[in-house]
Amino acid sequence: MKIGVDARLLSIPLTGIGRYTHEMCNALLRAGANLRLYSPSPILFALEDERGHYEAKTLSLGASRTGRMLWAETALPYWAATDNIDVFWGPTHRLPYGLPPRVFKVVTVHDLVWYFAGHTMRRLSHLTESTLMPLALKRADAVVCVSDSTQRDVLSVFPTTNAPISTIYPGISKLPPSLPVSFLEKWKINKPYILFVGTLEPRKNLPRLLEAFSLLSEGLKEQHQLVLVGGKGWGDVDLADLIDRLRLKDSVRATGYVAEQELSTLYSFATCLAMPSLYEGFGLPLVEAMSRSVPVLTSNVSSMPEIAGCAGEFVDPHSVSSIATGLTNLLKDSGKLKRLGELGRKQSEKYDWDRAAYAMLDLMSCGVKR
Repeated sequence: MKIGVDARLLSIPLTGIGRYTHEMCNALLRAGANLRLYSPSPILFALEDERGHYEAKTLSLGASRTGRMLWAETALPYWAATDNIDVFWGPTHRLPYGLPPRVFKVVTVHDLVWYFAGHTMRRLSHLTESTLMPLALKRADAVVCVSDSTQRDVLSVFPTTNAPISTIYPGISKLPPSLPVSFLEKWKINKPYILFVGTLEPRKNLPRLLEAFSLLSEGLKEQHQLVLVGGKGWGDVDLADLIDRLRLKDSVRATGYVAEQELSTLYSFATCLAMPSLYEGFGLPLVEAMSRSVPVLTSNVSSMPEIAGCAGEFVDPHSVSSIATGLTNLLKDSGKLKRLGELGRKQSEKYDWDRAAYAMLDLMSCGVKR
């Protein structure tokens, strides 16, 4: 079975869906899959091919949005047709027009942010997602969702979808071993800290998290730092200005985008993870933190209660006071921190890349034999 993959996100720095694509490709290769990776730019990240096999076809279109969109509707389906693939997998909500009818088409849907939290997106990104996702669902022979929550969202918004829809949970990224705690001095992290991981953009609800941190008792604020890890995104709120206005400049550290070993180190020494997002289809930082016994504070909406299970401190993401109370509950109760850390480690065992890859291959094999 020859599987074509839209691998465009492997040619830019990895964030959520890019990391999903990379991890799933590696797991498919470990399971012996035969992959054809298609990208408009050279692939930047190593893949494991000891058991499986892959070939990559790339152009040199750079990061131009227009160029990449043109590639997706021209070179991508042409390569898929000439390679005589059996399955085409779109891991990024998209399936190109022009794929041969005989090819079994699978699309992964991570979330419906454009529908449920569209105000948090860039205008062009919202237009692109709201246009291309419905087209992908019409073209798909099978739809894979990363959580039951996302599957319910797809069925509620697209009740007439003909393709079968299933949930295949992602796994947990195996980050490199942690560096010593002294490495944190690079960012002037020198106290117990609350960790946030994600692109700095409106859906992640950072203004309310910062306001909630500012409402903590003086004692808790004096004893803790808030560490924001992730690349700069978009939004109307100037986070640096907000930090100044809330008088948190001495308590907040922003690392920017970090390398994987640095991320591993930041997880390893965190007191807890705070992820009070307005909407998530899955939330990889939740499972990455839980796998390291780091307690998680997260939202009581969309997929987050499903993914964290009984291991989360849940808050209303629209309420600053609720987030502040949740943080206080964790930071003042060492017993609760330990208990949630232990529960999180157990909950994280549900999420395994190899298990996900075998489920994906079973789905694809059934489709090819149809």
